[in-house]
Amino acid sequence: MRYLHIYEVQRGEVVIDPMHEMGNAGMLRNQLITAEKTNALVGRRVRKWFQNQFFEGTLTKTEDYYHIVYDDGDHEDVSLDELVDILLPL
Repeated sequence: MRYLHIYEVQRGEVVIDPMHEMGNAGMLRNQLITAEKTNALVGRRVRKWFQNQFFEGTLTKTEDYYHIVYDDGDHEDVSLDELVDILLPL
């Protein structure tokens, strides 16, 4: 049995779904991730929540991790689990 959770959200609030335990990448575990697929992600935009605001950036390369350069000049490497959660739609 599934329960419907209803949250009252005020404008501007960021809500973290308590049912969101593994991230969206949990859905990808049964899919084959090939180099062709991961290389196609280069150039995609991301948005990640840091401290009290969102920062956007661009995926610049893929190797063992996915390298992101943010618009403010900061950069980081993220795993596939992290990337799936911050990747913006095309």
